[in-house]
Amino acid sequence: MRRWIAVGVLGCVLLLGVGCVPLWPLPRPTTTVPSTTAQPFPQPSAQETTPAETADDTTTLVPKQPVTPAEPQAALHTPKPGSPERVAILNALRPKVEADLHQRVAFKCDVFKVESGWAFITGVPVRPDGSKIDYSKTKYESALKQGFFDNGFAALLHYTGGAWHVSKWEVGATDVAWEPWPDETGAPRSLF
Repeated sequence: MRRWIAVGVLGCVLLLGVGCVPLWPLPRPTTTVPSTTAQPFPQPSAQETTPAETADDTTTLVPKQPVTPAEPQAALHTPKPGSPERVAILNALRPKVEADLHQRVAFKCDVFKVESGWAFITGVPVRPDGSKIDYSKTKYESALKQGFFDNGFAALLHYTGGAWHVSKWEVGATDVAWEPWPDETGAPRSLF
């Protein structure tokens, strides 16, 4: 009988998300019963997270999960922030930019176009918390001080072998670095 009462009470808690009042008095337990109070999900540690864009292109940390996007669409489109396709593209670019800047990065994207297995992106690299990159730790420090450095980035990626790969990329260019990219790579001109 006690087992059925416990199952009934637990079922009420799980189904309703709140406790329920039994129709008959329950005997007090003589042993300690584990709490059925909902506990918050543990937050992932920094080692288990990766930056990803949200709907407003600000940076948040989300648990690392393998992203296996479907075959890219042929039609020109902009993947929605947080979509598996967008996350996979940015995660393919991230290691190159992080190695170049010697710090973790996220991206605030101004242009994000995908067509026929090619992706073209421009924007600004930021820290995972959304703050500005510290260029004093980079090879760009001198160019920034002299005014020959733009805070932006541009990248061209290609989907081959079931994954996105960086074909061309540039950080800090003060000119239109991507102008020769279609001829150099065979990417569709409509991306640019």
